Amino acid sequence: MKILVLHTTKISPHATGYHCHEYWQLDHYFDTETRLKVCLEGKIDYIDDSRAILVPPGCMHSIESFTPSRINAAKFMPDDDNTLYGGLKPGVIQVADYKDIFDAIFTGDILDNEVENEIKKHYLHILVLRYRQEQDGSGRRFNQALDPRINEAIFYVRKNLASGDISLDRLAAAAGMSINHFIRIFQQELGTTPMKFVRRLIINKAISLLAYSNLSLIQISEMLNFPDQHTFSRSFKRETGLAPGHYRRKNNEPAAWSAQEVTEKR
Repeated sequence: MKILVLHTTKISPHATGYHCHEYWQLDHYFDTETRLKVCLEGKIDYIDDSRAILVPPGCMHSIESFTPSRINAAKFMPDDDNTLYGGLKPGVIQVADYKDIFDAIFTGDILDNEVENEIKKHYLHILVLRYRQEQDGSGRRFNQALDPRINEAIFYVRKNLASGDISLDRLAAAAGMSINHFIRIFQQELGTTPMKFVRRLIINKAISLLAYSNLSLIQISEMLNFPDQHTFSRSFKRETGLAPGHYRRKNNEPAAWSAQEVTEKR
């Protein structure tokens, strides 16, 4: 593998135009006041700092940012004989699901150190393989819909997850649908009900806090708007099969499960 660009930098508002190139591109925009508009092979989406785009060679795409931001950017080319990289489509990935990989790629010396360089190549390879695994499965991520109205509801969930101000009627309003129509389309798109989806995201957030923070179980349950620690523990175990304290003890190294992995453990 050859790494062409790997940096974290500040950028101004810009629009790339619709284009393609011969290398892989990974972009994660953050510290921005508004969402970005992306077009991936004709499909328009709006992303915030919880999501990144991954674009294989030859895929048409455009990116438009409306306010200054910072960006983690990587451009790289695999070895010519690596067939595992072929046939993939561009897509949006959830940064939380790739946190271990992003931390390894975009921290430390970027390309000045030969050992660091090899490590970063290794993690870029893992990122593409994990992405391949997702596309070879359902072809669509658990937390990404094709219907832009459903993605608006998902954006509302992510924006209000910490406040706990999430209800079925608010989600339907965010999507611009009646409640019954919203439930039916949501389940068609993501294979689950809206409120089950919300519960999974809450538990995924708990997984991240257990793995990457020293917060107590009481603090985590309060942060996620559970009425008490007992209710939090019961909900966590129902979704993951483990009590939160057991999960934290079992995972001494910082490695959070993805939302997809949580679903598979049910």
